[in-house]
Amino acid sequence: MKDSEPKFTPGPWHIEDMWHILDKSGYMIASTSQRQDEEEAANAALIAAAPDMYALLEDIASYEELHVNIFISAIQELLAKARGEIREKA
Repeated sequence: MKDSEPKFTPGPWHIEDMWHILDKSGYMIASTSQRQDEEEAANAALIAAAPDMYALLEDIASYEELHVNIFISAIQELLAKARGEIREKA
């Protein structure tokens, strides 16, 4: 693995039980506290969106000339996922 390659578990990640973040094979990546309140749900949504955010930033960074319009809808969708407005199914 090159130094520039990500060392984290590949996405997609999804939320289960309000506070567990799992990878695509069901392995637990992270867990927030078990308070199950609005803040913890928001934390879980943000953590679950991390691999997608990384991939999008990597795509944007790969352009010699940044064509922002190409990414606007992807960025808006990713921000909605990070806010917990979009939940991916396991």
